[in-house]
Amino acid sequence: MGQHMHNITDLLITEPDYSHLGLPDDFKATVVLSKSEQGAVFAAYDRGVGTLSGERLDDLNRVLSKLKDEIWP
Repeated sequence: MGQHMHNITDLLITEPDYSHLGLPDDFKATVVLSKSEQGAVFAAYDRGVGTLSGERLDDLNRVLSKLKDEIWP
């Protein structure tokens, strides 16, 4: 059981590999961001994503969702 749990933990902390999607090397995406979403991007850049919480983190998650939908609808 211990070895099995270790393998699950490894999967959870390993970065996912999206190479199977066949994404292009370069991709231009355009998204419309609200003022609060723009603020969340600046806050994440200036202070780090780990410092965000509450509405600011929700705003950043909406930005990421919009970008994801542009890249892979």
